[in-house]
Amino acid sequence: MNQRKISTFLFLLAFCPLFLFAQDIKPRQLSQEHIEKSLDTISLYKESNVLSIEIDSLSRDSILPWPFYMTARLDTAMRTSPYMKGVTAGVMVYDFTADSVLYSYNEKRLLKPASTEKLLTSVTALKELGADHPFYSRLYYTGEVKLDTIYFVPDSIRADIPLEELVDTLGNPLYKFMKVFHGDFYGVGSYDPVFSGTDLNAFADSIVALGMDSIAGNIYEDVSNRYNLSISPFLVNKTGSFASKLRDALKLRNVLFSGLTGTSVCPEDTVLLAEQVHTLKQILNRMMKQSDNQYAEAVFHKIGSLRNYPIHGVRNLIGELSFNPDTYIIADGSGLSHDNKVSPELEIAFLKYARENDSIYNTLYSSLPIAGVDGTLSERMKELPAYRNVRAKTGTLNDVITLSGYCTSANNHELIFAIMLNDIKSSITAKALEDELCTIMTHDETFIPKKKVIVVKHRPVRRRTAARKRRRRR
Repeated sequence: MNQRKISTFLFLLAFCPLFLFAQDIKPRQLSQEHIEKSLDTISLYKESNVLSIEIDSLSRDSILPWPFYMTARLDTAMRTSPYMKGVTAGVMVYDFTADSVLYSYNEKRLLKPASTEKLLTSVTALKELGADHPFYSRLYYTGEVKLDTIYFVPDSIRADIPLEELVDTLGNPLYKFMKVFHGDFYGVGSYDPVFSGTDLNAFADSIVALGMDSIAGNIYEDVSNRYNLSISPFLVNKTGSFASKLRDALKLRNVLFSGLTGTSVCPEDTVLLAEQVHTLKQILNRMMKQSDNQYAEAVFHKIGSLRNYPIHGVRNLIGELSFNPDTYIIADGSGLSHDNKVSPELEIAFLKYARENDSIYNTLYSSLPIAGVDGTLSERMKELPAYRNVRAKTGTLNDVITLSGYCTSANNHELIFAIMLNDIKSSITAKALEDELCTIMTHDETFIPKKKVIVVKHRPVRRRTAARKRRRRR
């Protein structure tokens, strides 16, 4: 009896404000809408007797303004999500339309960015180089093709016998007229990661087209713009060794080569023989959508070739955005290093800077993976409101999951967000938290209210076991 009185009392206490509110309203006007406006979620618990009334006051016609509503939902997700257990997180959401910070959570904390570091690299490259900047790979040569007489001595003849004695001994030594190239070849690269084996074969074909049977010279890779031994300016399938790979391609075309392969500086009096060119815009597409680390490092070092140190370019832009470059650690251009340390606030600043400059934003935005469509986001958020809405760069390391980019809210506000999760135990749960935050940002439930649930739980009834039933029959 006492339990029933307690339940009745709690029920009346919960709805007392509604009864007072209803005095000024006609009975027919007291609808579910007024209940939603008047009440937040009500949850009353009394040991085994539980009265739980869940009413979503932030659904249709919410009395909270949109920014406060979004902030409340994002904060609730961050602080109550089961996926946050043991995770070191930093999150920031910026409303570009309203020019204000919509939500922040440890936004200044230095965290590992993983591949979202590529955002800093790409924005810096687009600022300093431009989307149409050419990454060229060129083949030069010095010398000419001459008709030479090549003598072939049988293997049975001693090699130390002078040629004059061979002529006297053999009478007619074996010989052949051959077209021999007397000169050297120079490959001049500019950190183009797109240059492939197909392009290298085109270079080899251009050499054969000169009409030679043999090369009496060397093949060099130019190092005039090489400032770091860790990466070559001339990449073939994203790796170095251009000279040796060209030598092998020539051998497959039956061109005799007995010279040297190595590095040198291309002379000024050389002649251009072949060229392959790709733009930064073409490179960024794979670098961002497929998160290609070699592409990112190539772009990073291309920036460095202008300043003799790639980090200077990123650090300079950090300073221009009114941040202290010494606060952050930029170890590479891809985010592969665990030494990288940036903050959500800094990533937001780079994305905001890009959004304010169309020449940067148009190229960057088109290169970002689209949720549920392509790139590293092709299998995520397909059944969520963020589908085709979120465009963002993902990041993954052993203990890191990150996501930063752009999306549009349900009220057509452009949002810029950065989600950085470190010390994660499971990449699946970390991505689930990211997807949950993206769902909140892209769909505020204004148009599809949450289902209202009113549940009253009483003391659980003890089930009668078979033994108890037999005892009752007796």
